Amino acid sequence: RCGREVDPRQTRDGARADRRPGAEVGFDDHPKHFPGAFGQLGDNTTANSDVPRLVSTPLTFASVSAGEAMSCALTSRGEAYCWGNNGFGEVGDGTTTNRHSPTAVSGGFTFTSISAGGNQHVCGLTDRLGAWCWGYGLSGELGNGAFVSVSAPTAVQAP
Repeated sequence: RCGREVDPRQTRDGARADRRPGAEVGFDDHPKHFPGAFGQLGDNTTANSDVPRLVSTPLTFASVSAGEAMSCALTSRGEAYCWGNNGFGEVGDGTTTNRHSPTAVSGGFTFTSISAGGNQHVCGLTDRLGAWCWGYGLSGELGNGAFVSVSAPTAVQAP
């Protein structure tokens, strides 16, 4: 948390909102703004929100990583799901269609960790198969030796 705690139901303009206690507040003591134009909030909408939103899924996630305009999460079994902006394939489902709720990453991998990068790419580690990345790769972010974007996990090459 940053800033001092305020009434978790208080919004920026002073109106009351249904908000769970413990939501983060900014340095100015106002709730953070959560953009959702690409579906990155995972609530099956493209609406922005001034309050945290519940991700629309029956899944239970063990970890979550948020990128520039997309989010990814792992289940306790290591299954990866991503949602939000998919213009460069950063959801990892083999398409470039924006997703408004968690969508399974293709390949059937079991990841031990996942990180949604700030520049529209995602990387994940597996326990046996090494590192895999997908999404924006025009500057070599994916570590696969190519300077192209990919819409499904691609193996990171050793130097």
